Amino acid sequence: MSEVWKGCTGETVNNIININSKNNSQRFDNANLMRVNRETFWQNFYYHPCLHGTLALNYESKILPCPYMKEEILCNMIKDIESFNIMFSDRKVDKYWNLNLGKIDNCEDCVFRFGCFECRAMELKLTNNLNGKLLCSRNKDKSL
Repeated sequence: MSEVWKGCTGETVNNIININSKNNSQRFDNANLMRVNRETFWQNFYYHPCLHGTLALNYESKILPCPYMKEEILCNMIKDIESFNIMFSDRKVDKYWNLNLGKIDNCEDCVFRFGCFECRAMELKLTNNLNGKLLCSRNKDKSL
């Protein structure tokens, strides 16, 4: 159903979509979106919803931004204990913690980006790119 309508400011609005129709219900299904309050929205606006505040120490005394990002080593505690402090002073960890979804390929223009939860480790494994995005049901319909 496509209509033209004059908005209250006088602008023309094209393609009004009935989101309750059977044809459109899947496009606007929010089952995969997390519930977002104001605090969560602003947290996700500035930081990654999962990586922010996370560090993992593996059995080899390597610090990782996530337990599943085995190749992304921030520092090696065995080689140099001071590297832990350097990791913060050089802001190496910010690359991961400040990676909000507005900086992710295919997410930067998505209206749901600050209400979405995704696994950066899985995306990194699949795309071989820290900013890559492959797993997204919203990506299939670029008109959203």
